[in-house]
Amino acid sequence: MIQEKFTIHTVVTGSDDGRFTYEITRSWDSEKKKALLIALYPTIDIHHANSLDLSSMYLLNHSSQMDLGTIRILNLYSKVQTGKPMVSSLREDLENLAYISDVFEEPDISDYHIILAWGSSLSNHQLTINTKLQIMQMIKDKGLADNVMQLTTDDLDTLTSSGVHPLYLGLHYNRSFWSLSSFPFDAEFQMLSSKGTLTKGTTKSTKKGKKKKCTTE
Repeated sequence: MIQEKFTIHTVVTGSDDGRFTYEITRSWDSEKKKALLIALYPTIDIHHANSLDLSSMYLLNHSSQMDLGTIRILNLYSKVQTGKPMVSSLREDLENLAYISDVFEEPDISDYHIILAWGSSLSNHQLTINTKLQIMQMIKDKGLADNVMQLTTDDLDTLTSSGVHPLYLGLHYNRSFWSLSSFPFDAEFQMLSSKGTLTKGTTKSTKKGKKKKCTTE
């Protein structure tokens, strides 16, 4: 008889009131690869750091297949959602963009796979398009375009859109083998540029001030 011990160190960074979550980090094996995943919006706040939403659950269940030992989750929007938000409720989130900009300034950021996983939802929503453009411009400015990946599976021959969301894969391909594939960065950036507007000078560093971290084991 043997025992296997597994500990996940979780850090959630958000606002004091729990209304906004800027990052969720889960790490369990420092010897494996690290991933920075950017999705749509959070469903977990600092007061429920020990919770798992479906997206996180699917990612953790398939993390060994991708040889990951750390997953950091950021989002296009930081306001915590309890359900699918109405498009009309989405607002420009400059503080969240500034937080993401800070993350891209970290000295070891080049060690990460950057997984764009915002899916096809809101693909025609102007604010979301502009936000994606700003994040992709940050990636370009830091010379990290070659680090950008997307989720895929062994049963998914062709991705109908770039940056598939983990919840979609989990619901439709949970029994498949998950892996990372290259993201068509230049083509996606050009496509978004034709539909959106890139606004510069609005993502000054926040130095992560006025944010609270909640840690669990």
